[in-house]
Amino acid sequence: RNSTPNNAASNLKDNCEFNARNQITMWGPHQNIEDYASKEWSGLIKDYYLQRWSLFLNTATLSVKMNKTFDNTVYQADRFKFEEGFSYTIKSYPTEPQGDVMKMTKTLLDKYTSQALQKFSTVDNTDSPGNDVYLPWSKNIGEVAYLCYIDSSCVGFNSNGYMKNSTTNRINSPGTVLYTKT
Repeated sequence: RNSTPNNAASNLKDNCEFNARNQITMWGPHQNIEDYASKEWSGLIKDYYLQRWSLFLNTATLSVKMNKTFDNTVYQADRFKFEEGFSYTIKSYPTEPQGDVMKMTKTLLDKYTSQALQKFSTVDNTDSPGNDVYLPWSKNIGEVAYLCYIDSSCVGFNSNGYMKNSTTNRINSPGTVLYTKT
């Protein structure tokens, strides 16, 4: 090894980067505490978590196609190789958001809330008193629809935002719309 000051500084920098990557991914030389210090920092989603999920899904898909039991031992070994390789990678990532984050967020919110609303039928001037699961943080109908759709205890909600675990007991309620999962 060349022990010149420039090389020593370079080795120190590379070692620090390795340790930083290792701490937020494998947490030790042998995946000591899996995802203990996981982060959603710049580059980790695309270059680490997406790749790790792809490895898992590809391994699972191959098992199904070959009509074989998922071999977790082989998967874990492949995953370890990938994760260790990521720890040794030297790559710079942006420190500021890329693109229009607000526009992207609104696009995703609009997409998923409109899809969720399609999963409900409506009954005008009707409510189902009681049976409230909870009043969510938002009264935006699309957002409440999404929250209800992903909550297995929720079968519907009203236009006031109250999510319900039952909508069988219905009453006339002028101005209120009852949404029920279809």
